[in-house]
This record gives sequence, structure tokens and C-alpha cells, in this order.
Amino acid sequence: NKSTIEMYGYTNFDHFKQWAGTSWMKRGEDYEAMKANIQTRLLAELERFVPGVTAAIDIIEVSTPLTYETFTKRQFGGFMGVESTPEKFGKTWLRSPSPIKGLYLSGQDVTADGIIGALMGGIICASAVTGKDLLSEVVAATQ
Repeated sequence: NKSTIEMYGYTNFDHFKQWAGTSWMKRGEDYEAMKANIQTRLLAELERFVPGVTAAIDIIEVSTPLTYETFTKRQFGGFMGVESTPEKFGKTWLRSPSPIKGLYLSGQDVTADGIIGALMGGIICASAVTGKDLLSEVVAATQ
């Protein structure tokens, strides 16, 4: 009878630039105030869609791009998958199936960023696992 909620609020790294190079848990009161403001705004949106939910929350943690940069070493705090660059599409290991026998990759990292990319990555992975051209089946089902 427990649940976990994750919320993502997209932002620009520039909003956090003034604290770049500072240490985790030592970024100062103004940074903590910004995180508190982010928390308030996100919780207000959550409450709007799920009335009463905030009363049931036990633990809240707000991460910023600096948090991700600190713990994942991703430049500018990127946290969702492989960085989308032209070089990404030339990586032969980023395929389904992968070069590792029995390991199939899926999601947006196999194709392109976003929901459609994740959907296509899933279809490509399922096709590789089943040995069928499932994309053709999806297209045929929509006609």
C-alpha cells in the first residue's frame, strides 16, 4: 500500500549556472530557496491532477540539473538517456539486438528522443526478439 511518484519539470541549465562548480549540499540559501519554489510549483500541479495526494506524501526530494551533473557526471545535468547528437546514430553498439548475446536494447536511445522515439525503440526491440517485422504489422493494423 505504498506508491512512488516521480515528476519531471523540464528546465534550462542557465537557471542554475550561478551555482555551477559548487559542492552538493553547499550551494547556499538562495539555491535551496529555488528548489523549494520548484517543489511548491510541482506539488501544486500534482495536486491539481490528483486532489488530496500531497497529504499522503512522506518524502520529497527535488533534484536540479546540478544534482544530475554531480551524481551522473552528465554535462549540464542531462538525465534522460544517451545524449542526442549526430554521433549517437553512428554507434553500432546502440542497437537492438546489442552486440552482447541475448541483450536487447529498447526505448528512445535506440532511435530518436521523445515518446515517439521510445515507441519506435520498443517496436524495434520486440521485432528483434520475435524475429518478426512488427512495424509492418503496426502499420497494417492502422490502415
